Amino acid sequence: MNPTMCAHTSQPVTYLKNILDIPQDLLYIISQSFLSIEIDVLNQVASGTVTKESSDSEVFRKLSAQRFILKSGNGYKLASPHDFLGNFILFHRDSIEDKYIGEFDRFFSEGIFEHHVVTYEEARLIAEEAPGYWVIDCVCRVLNQNCGHPRKVCMGLAKTYQFEGARQISKSEALDVIKSAEESNLAATFIDSDNGDGWFCFCCGCCCVPVRQFISSGKSVVRGKFKELTDHKLCTACGDCVEVCQFSARSIVENDIFVNEGLCTGCGICVDDCSAQAISLIPRGNAFSEN
Repeated sequence: MNPTMCAHTSQPVTYLKNILDIPQDLLYIISQSFLSIEIDVLNQVASGTVTKESSDSEVFRKLSAQRFILKSGNGYKLASPHDFLGNFILFHRDSIEDKYIGEFDRFFSEGIFEHHVVTYEEARLIAEEAPGYWVIDCVCRVLNQNCGHPRKVCMGLAKTYQFEGARQISKSEALDVIKSAEESNLAATFIDSDNGDGWFCFCCGCCCVPVRQFISSGKSVVRGKFKELTDHKLCTACGDCVEVCQFSARSIVENDIFVNEGLCTGCGICVDDCSAQAISLIPRGNAFSEN
């Protein structure tokens, strides 16, 4: 381990632990990945004892840019445990040993925002009206690394967004990101933030927490405005739609397509990939309120 890392920090992580409420084993891994001076600053924020010297330091600016530290009224606070861990994954993924990936994944899965499924046509309409566009890496793919799908496709729709690693892009580039995600057969989901800004995630069943939670328990994903309709007379049971469905809603049973309606979210990926044109989308009803 690099001797400058916090292997034997003289500053305990007591305040950090009390505020973050992260399991001890994960907190230990986190503490090993920050410099001692960074732990000092984080503890100051957690305990409400930030000094003027600390707040003016390069270390403080770095941790703020990575959104471990957030502005709060006239002072500062740590990011929520979920967001703190997500940011840790983005900036310190290399320090997480494979044997701990499952633990990080389970904790990061708690309290995740509901992802509202939209079609790509809807995604483009939403993007057209956005005040700005920012892309960052997909935390789920960075952590799990189970597929080769594009990583820099998580897109914030805001005029300004202060986050190290986020890249501001034009509307044209944003539409290209959407097109790339569509061509990669990723499911488009939309999240409304507390401050009115929006967020796009383009999800896969290989890595993404909300998709996997939806498949296992019906949580974290809200179905879209549509659902699939398959014409079994046209269907050739080729299996192409089975391969591209991120929600595992489609399968071949006795040489015919079977659709688990409980898992169909109406993303529309299967429609575009059906060479027999046997699949269409029909209105579901009250989409964003219906689970």
